[in-house]
Amino acid sequence: NATPSAVSKGVRKLQVFSDRPPQDDAEFGLIERGGQTFLARGQAVLLAVSALKLNGKSHWMNTLAALAIGDCLGLDLDQMLTDVCQFSGLRHRCQRIELHDGRTWVNDSKATNVGATQSALRDFESAGPIILLLGGQAKAADFSELARQVTQLHRLKQVLVYGDAGAMLADSLAPFIVPEVFSEFDCMVRRAVQLADAGDVILLSPACASLDQFSSYEARGDRFEELIMARAA
Repeated sequence: NATPSAVSKGVRKLQVFSDRPPQDDAEFGLIERGGQTFLARGQAVLLAVSALKLNGKSHWMNTLAALAIGDCLGLDLDQMLTDVCQFSGLRHRCQRIELHDGRTWVNDSKATNVGATQSALRDFESAGPIILLLGGQAKAADFSELARQVTQLHRLKQVLVYGDAGAMLADSLAPFIVPEVFSEFDCMVRRAVQLADAGDVILLSPACASLDQFSSYEARGDRFEELIMARAA
């Protein structure tokens, strides 16, 4: 097995990846060709990002990181490309819930801090109109940067907030947008279901911990899935 062997010997190889076109033949990066974005190594096109099951620049960068690490470990590049095309992500991390209803339902309950939610918003900023679900138990005392990013979204439909952090989030957003505020998570999700039209992205990316109403972010994500599945039943 190549991987344990390489690790046991100690890998002493520097590999570079970035979000720009590769600067030499060994570097991994992103290139644009004919209006499409591709993963590349040097001048060699490896894969169109549209072939990946996870969309968004943060996921493209994670894929490049995995390829660079695999290269350091001596893994076969063709096999790695096959594997990354099959990877559908981890639960509760920008996880798409397939309801086949023309809407994009995203469970990103693991986004328990502002930075994680900002990353999710960057991934979906060019998608359809966004209904953003925020809230829970605040980790941050300042949501101002998140509020500015939210209001700069070109296709923001509505923001819904809930829980202990609901009022704080509403105050931060108030100069730019008036969110709908809910005390209970279930009420917020049911409202999102009412608002959602075909083509919309319904993004649960709370920017807060879950512990005001749930035992974990997993339990919160599971409840989100239960509520939207009930809609589809």
